Amino acid sequence: MQNIFYFFGFENTEINEINTNKLDWSVAKQYWNASILNILIEYVPFGPKEKIPSYKMLHKFLAYLETINKEALKKYNFILARIADFIQLSKFLIFN
Repeated sequence: MQNIFYFFGFENTEINEINTNKLDWSVAKQYWNASILNILIEYVPFGPKEKIPSYKMLHKFLAYLETINKEALKKYNFILARIADFIQLSKFLIFN
């Protein structure tokens, strides 16, 4: 329920108990009406995606590379593991 309110643009300070992340039902039920239910029913999840800036994609990719098990990757595909090593080495040379 809390995520539905966030989806419709409510701030956490509007629907949660003070200084917590717990939904305050007495406040939330004031906002819960037929118009919100109609918006939820009529919502179409398809549409254009936002273009992700290249610097965000790079940082996301580098963060993902850090989570990969290097030995498992090397067993799976040696060349791919070497490419991942090169990218991580390049990261240290560029950002440091």
